[in-house]
Amino acid sequence: MADVAGRAGVSVSTVSRTLRGLANVSPQVCALGAGARVYVCGDGSKMAPGVRDVFRTLYRDRTPGADTAAAEEWLNGLVAGGRYVEDVYAAG
Repeated sequence: MADVAGRAGVSVSTVSRTLRGLANVSPQVCALGAGARVYVCGDGSKMAPGVRDVFRTLYRDRTPGADTAAAEEWLNGLVAGGRYVEDVYAAG
């Protein structure tokens, strides 16, 4: 995932498709429940918000009864715990 997201010129949709595809291939890939950490590096104006959206969607889709507010709270908890970190730049 980091390789795809880190390449210059890779579109937000490519990153989103890659994340969704990897999460659907194997439960081990989506190991956030087991303490995994996520590092997002790249375009802060398009790519980073797209990645956040994908993670919130994956949480909602895989957590029975979860809604948008629950997904936001979950992602905020990952950020607060240092398990979801963004190193992004402003792109024009």
